Amino acid sequence: MQEIGVTVAADDVVYNVRGIGGTEPVFERRLARLSVGQMELSDFPVEIAAMQYGFPLDGILGLDFLLAVGAVINLANLELTGEKVTE
Repeated sequence: MQEIGVTVAADDVVYNVRGIGGTEPVFERRLARLSVGQMELSDFPVEIAAMQYGFPLDGILGLDFLLAVGAVINLANLELTGEKVTE
């Protein structure tokens, strides 16, 4: 996120999220636009964390985004498509 200019600000609220690997601090930011392929949402909130899991990872696409764009996951072809292009 630093590469696109999204960094923690003094007024951001940092909180912990818990998952399989334990807890980690995150902050929330609303992005003007979030797109994956042709699927796009405006004014979409994301949680930002260091994500240092021991392997390269750019991000985790959550169900909130996938549901909002009407995503269809085709595992046989490893394809992700969606019905909504913008919101």
